[in-house]
Amino acid sequence: MCGELRRRRIVRARRTPDAARRAQIREHPERAAGGREQREGRRRLEVTAFDLRAQIAQTMARSVAQLELARRRVALTQRAIDLANENIKIETDRFNLGKSTNFDVLGRQEELRQAELRRTQALIDWHKAETVVLALTGDILPTFGIAVD
Repeated sequence: MCGELRRRRIVRARRTPDAARRAQIREHPERAAGGREQREGRRRLEVTAFDLRAQIAQTMARSVAQLELARRRVALTQRAIDLANENIKIETDRFNLGKSTNFDVLGRQEELRQAELRRTQALIDWHKAETVVLALTGDILPTFGIAVD
């Protein structure tokens, strides 16, 4: 009996992890399916986590690009507003000299209004992109002074 126990210990010590796993499956076949399901579930979670990281990175890149584009649009539309104001002044002077009509002056004023609307839309787009970036980085609540307990 003592020799038999000793032989079992030696055999167990010589087993590789694969051999030990196969022996375990032979002894308890119902456990093998559970382990396989757990491994498959773990693999699916790893794939899902990888996909989520990729989506977040893609969304962040897109939002940063939109933020930069909106910033440029605000600067450009401000320049357009300045030029539209200058055009109104020039057209008003021409009207006062009798070289232009009030319709031309109203046209220049409409151009100014359109430039202001484009600037406002650019500001809205800028704030939207900024909000997405803050949300992705997790800084949105502190930025607006909100604390969650």
